[in-house]
Amino acid sequence: RAAAQRAQHFAGRKLYGSQGRPIYSWHNFAPPELEGNLDPQKAAVRGALDRIWVTGGMVLQGELFLLVRMTGDRFLTQQCRRLVAVAVCAHRGWLPADFLASAFRQDVILSTPLAPAHLLLLRECHFGVWSRRNGQLFDRSWAGRMRAHGGRPLEFESYEAHGGRPQQAQKEWSEALWSIVRDAEFGPGLAVERRRGQGASASWLRDLETRQAPEIRAELQDFGETDAAMVAGRSEMQLPPESCPSAYTKVLGLLRDLESSGRWPCTSASRSRLIIRGGAEGGTREGGSFSLGQVKPGMKGPRANEAFPELVQAVFELERAIGPPGREPSGMATINRHAAFTPHTDAGAGKGQSTSLIVGLGTYAGGQLVVEGQASDIRHRPLEFDGWRRRHWTRPFEGERFSTVWFTPA
Repeated sequence: RAAAQRAQHFAGRKLYGSQGRPIYSWHNFAPPELEGNLDPQKAAVRGALDRIWVTGGMVLQGELFLLVRMTGDRFLTQQCRRLVAVAVCAHRGWLPADFLASAFRQDVILSTPLAPAHLLLLRECHFGVWSRRNGQLFDRSWAGRMRAHGGRPLEFESYEAHGGRPQQAQKEWSEALWSIVRDAEFGPGLAVERRRGQGASASWLRDLETRQAPEIRAELQDFGETDAAMVAGRSEMQLPPESCPSAYTKVLGLLRDLESSGRWPCTSASRSRLIIRGGAEGGTREGGSFSLGQVKPGMKGPRANEAFPELVQAVFELERAIGPPGREPSGMATINRHAAFTPHTDAGAGKGQSTSLIVGLGTYAGGQLVVEGQASDIRHRPLEFDGWRRRHWTRPFEGERFSTVWFTPA
């Protein structure tokens, strides 16, 4: 009886409703193995969640099940399952209530918990804008039904299948839904869980509490410390001794001269959107980025080629000196100054680019390159990575930090 009362209490309760249909970045709510396809800077991961609410409940085998409905557009793979798992964790106190605010940030890559797939069902698909404009092309009665029901669209299949009785369609759909839930949770092959008096989701809840949520809380703590360093503009990082291996001396000297001369080229608008001003120094140093080298035939080369010919020569000589054995000489290079980048993938040119080679120069602390969660110290330590397919970003740093990235457009 208590469970039934709880179900009645939750039924019809609105958990979330959008105002003005805000668009969120869902890059943290999909399988991590998609990597670069979840670039938070791209439109493919952005979509609207119009509403999420509890529409009913039922007690099965003494356990309360709530029916949660979501409406929105551009749902990613696993997005609904991860959103429900976050709600469960927040409700039980396993994750902070403001977790979504962090997970939606485009400059943050976080893990999200995953709910089991066997309770997720697709109710219907609407193509609202297209249907309002072109509905009569495939359904002659569309306009009439819209007028008859106050301009509100009905589920096409349900309406036709039940002779214009949508209430009956809804009832039968609900009964079929709970039958699916009952079979998935308490059907054959689940004897072990049933003896414990729990359904198939019980092991998931235990894993959620003991493994998934604690791992995510650890990520949140690391993210919070990083975020605090960026906001405060300082940290306890200790700068290394002023030293530079001989292979890097010429390029570093040229970059320092270029900065002090005030001739550092302007950063493109698209690149500027990826740069956090001043790394960990709160904007006391202005970040910048420009490219040089040979582009594909028919494309205009960077202006820096003519403005800084000595730097162009020195940069590509450096790649030959520090690159791994067998690496083909690159056609392009990007020079970054005091630039901490948010998570992104490189745009490339044409159909992408070759494997990138990056190295850090200058006297700085921190500033590791993170590729899909794996941090690497690149100060005087060249690193190859796939910048076109894998998300990468910069950790906070202090001091003078330059970096050079070599690649060849495909």
